[in-house]
Amino acid sequence: MSDLNLDFLSFAPNVTRTDVTDLVITKLDAYFKAHNCYAVITSALRTAADQLRIIQQYAVEYNISIPAPLPLTMDNTVLQEINGISYPIWQVVWSELLNHGIIINPPVYAEVLFDYWRDGLNKKGEMIPPSPHFFGKAFDLSVTNRGPSSLNNIYSILTLAAKDNIGITSVVFERANNCVHTNCL
Repeated sequence: MSDLNLDFLSFAPNVTRTDVTDLVITKLDAYFKAHNCYAVITSALRTAADQLRIIQQYAVEYNISIPAPLPLTMDNTVLQEINGISYPIWQVVWSELLNHGIIINPPVYAEVLFDYWRDGLNKKGEMIPPSPHFFGKAFDLSVTNRGPSSLNNIYSILTLAAKDNIGITSVVFERANNCVHTNCL
C-alpha cells in the first residue's frame, strides 16, 4: 500500500492497513487538523491469532490467570470445565476480561461465560461475534506523544466525522483499552 499524506494521524508500527480503512483515515486527517489534535492508529486489520495475542496481553495486564501453555491458541484440546461443561481456555480468559470491563471481541463466535454488564444489560450467555477488525473495516485510535490529544478529543472528532458520512458506521470509546474503536462501511 502506498504511503498516505497524513498530517495529524499516524500509524503505530506493524499496523496492517486496508483500502477501506485507508480511505476513511485519509478523510479523517482533515478533521483532526481542524481540531489541532494528533492521534495514532494502533490497530486495523487483525487475524484470529492477533486477537488471541491481544486477549493474552490483557490477561497478563489485568492479572487474570491463564492455566494453559502460552501462547493462547485456538487449539480446543486445552479445556477448562465450568459447571460441568468444558470450554476452550481462551474462551474462559476472554470471558474473564469481559467480566473485568475490558471490551474485546473473541477470535470466533463465542458465548460469554461470566457476568458482563454493558449498556445496563448482562450479556452472560450471549453469543458475541468475532472482531470487526477481521474484515478490514475497523481501526483503533489512541493518543500520541506527537502533540495535543486525549481520548475524549479523539472520540468527539470521530463522532463529528461520522455525522458527515465519510464512511464511519460507529464509534466505541474503549477506556480500559485506551483507544477509540471505529467501524467503517
